[in-house]
Amino acid sequence: MLAALAAIVSTAQPAAAQNVWIGVNNVSATTNWSDTANWSLATSPAGMDVLFGHDGAAGAAGTINSVVDTLGLDTSSLTFTNESHLGDFHTILIPSGITLANANALIVGVNSSVNGYLTTVNVVGGGTLVQNGANMTVKDIGSANSSGALATLDLSGLSNFVYDSFGGTITVASAPSGGEARGGGILTLAGGSNYIS
Repeated sequence: MLAALAAIVSTAQPAAAQNVWIGVNNVSATTNWSDTANWSLATSPAGMDVLFGHDGAAGAAGTINSVVDTLGLDTSSLTFTNESHLGDFHTILIPSGITLANANALIVGVNSSVNGYLTTVNVVGGGTLVQNGANMTVKDIGSANSSGALATLDLSGLSNFVYDSFGGTITVASAPSGGEARGGGILTLAGGSNYIS
C-alpha cells in the first residue's frame, strides 16, 4: 500500500510557479521577456504561470511595455489583470519569427464582483500567439449595481493567432452567474491569420 502511494505521489506534477511582470517601460534596462530583472522571481518565465498586473503597466493603450524576444519562453498560463487600477495597459510585442505558446489558461480580466474593472491588453508584431490551453477567458465583471466593467484583448496588431485546444472554451463576456453581473469583454482577432480549432 505504501509503495503504491509513493508511486502516485512521485508522478504528480508540481504546480507551476507564478512569475509576475515587474519591468517598467523607459525605466528598466530592457522590457525583454528574456531579461530576468523584469520578473518577480528573477528568472525566465519559461514554463511558469505568468501574471501581468499593475506593476509594469503602461499609461496608454498601444505603448509596448514587454517584448517576447526569444524562442522557448512559452508559458504555463498567462493572466492579465489590472486589479483596481484604471489607466493601466499592457501591450506585448511578438516580433516576426517568434512564437509565444501558452499551455494552459489564458485570462484577460478580473473575476470579482468589485465594480468598474477595466483590463486592456494588446498583442502586436509579426509573430504568432498560440493558445494550446483549454480555456481562454476575456471578461471583467461587476456587481448588480455596477456598470462599465470591460476586459479587452486586441490581437489586431498581431500577424498570427492560433487556438488549438480539443474541447476548449473561448469565453468573452459570458452571461452572469453566481455573484457576477454586468460584465463585459471584447476579443479582436489577429490582423493577419487566425486558426481556431
